[in-house]
Amino acid sequence: MALDGSDQPDDGSPESSLRQALARAWQWQEQLESGEFSSISELAEASGVDASFARCALRLTSLAPRLVEAIAEGRQPEGLTLRRLAKGIPLSWDEQLAKWPLAD
Repeated sequence: MALDGSDQPDDGSPESSLRQALARAWQWQEQLESGEFSSISELAEASGVDASFARCALRLTSLAPRLVEAIAEGRQPEGLTLRRLAKGIPLSWDEQLAKWPLAD
């Protein structure tokens, strides 16, 4: 099973890992907003991950829509990896796009 809960395996590439993590983060966000889980700790326990990992993953939902679209389409900026995103995501979408510019 893939990180996003689908049956499609992760091919191990950084692009695939990033897409999978982004899908899972949005799924978790929806589960929290719907009340399926009352806390990140509860969600993490049910998902079999550490709460700090879940918190870090949930930060992906704050990515600029243009970056989310690019990641989903496999055309994210060079150097934009899950590891780099885990180190911190600027809150401002403009700052994100300046940090990780998209090719037009």
